[in-house]
Amino acid sequence: MRVRLTSSLLSPLLCAGLACGGDDDPGGGSPDGGADTTAPSVVSISPDDGATGQRADVAVTIVFSEPMDRESVEGTLDTEDLGEVTLGWNAAGDTLTITPVEPLAYAEGIGADPAQVEPETYTVTLGSAALDLAGNPLGPGVQTTFATLKRMSHVFELEQALTRSMTADEELLNEPDDPLVIGDLASDEGARALVTFDITLLPESAVEVVSAVFATRQQIGDNAGQPYGQGGLGAAVLIDHVSFSELDNAAFNASQNPHAQLGELCVEDQVIIEKDVTAAVDDDRANRLDRDDRSQFLLRFELDNDGDGAVDRAVISRDLSELQVSYLAP
Repeated sequence: MRVRLTSSLLSPLLCAGLACGGDDDPGGGSPDGGADTTAPSVVSISPDDGATGQRADVAVTIVFSEPMDRESVEGTLDTEDLGEVTLGWNAAGDTLTITPVEPLAYAEGIGADPAQVEPETYTVTLGSAALDLAGNPLGPGVQTTFATLKRMSHVFELEQALTRSMTADEELLNEPDDPLVIGDLASDEGARALVTFDITLLPESAVEVVSAVFATRQQIGDNAGQPYGQGGLGAAVLIDHVSFSELDNAAFNASQNPHAQLGELCVEDQVIIEKDVTAAVDDDRANRLDRDDRSQFLLRFELDNDGDGAVDRAVISRDLSELQVSYLAP
């Protein structure tokens, strides 16, 4: 056991006074003032034996029925699975908290079924040599074995029917499987794109999205006019976190009331696009029933047109768009 102590042992004089079994003996002397001959017991230990889905920063807590001789308890602990730990006692001396110095590991897996991945398990054992302040042994030792969460990785695909470029007049641009156009048309009508990912396969047991990346490509050779820069539509294509179930005018104007404005998606001549959308996707996980198991983003320029009567557009790949997600689940 590798231990970093956070509380010192009771001083020899104080220990001697507590162990004498007098009227002030907190060790549970007999009701008539005689010697304490009652064996201590473990009231509780957490995490419970067999517990799953524990965080990496979990601490093990043991509660005893009475104040304990700390040295004897610490000497009989086996915390090797946890690596180096710190030991902390409460003031009463009946509760021990065991805290790993380094975060515990998560099992790693790929896919949408955490049940297919074996968890990382950890065992803490307290032996029978632990004593109370009167020297009574604990008797049978106790043990808890628990499992940490699993960190799963999965790539979520586009919901094709809700991934399109459109105008404010609800005109859908190009064919359903064509790349996404953002900018303006020869009529100076603005074009925005709604990008929707189906997260139905994110398991209900997921407790947190720890990483989410919207990955795609800008098709530089298909860009037209001058959508970027001074005199154009803006310095960058912008991305907003939204939720809409139809490709309509409300969706086109979703940036007026988004869940969040996420800033720049890409700039001129940027081909590889990897946008961190972790907070947005975790928000969708937490509100998945209200959002029909979707993560949705609106792509736009700051301006919808520049009034030059010419096409000014940026083009984003549909085929190479994906949502790369890592999440925690039991």
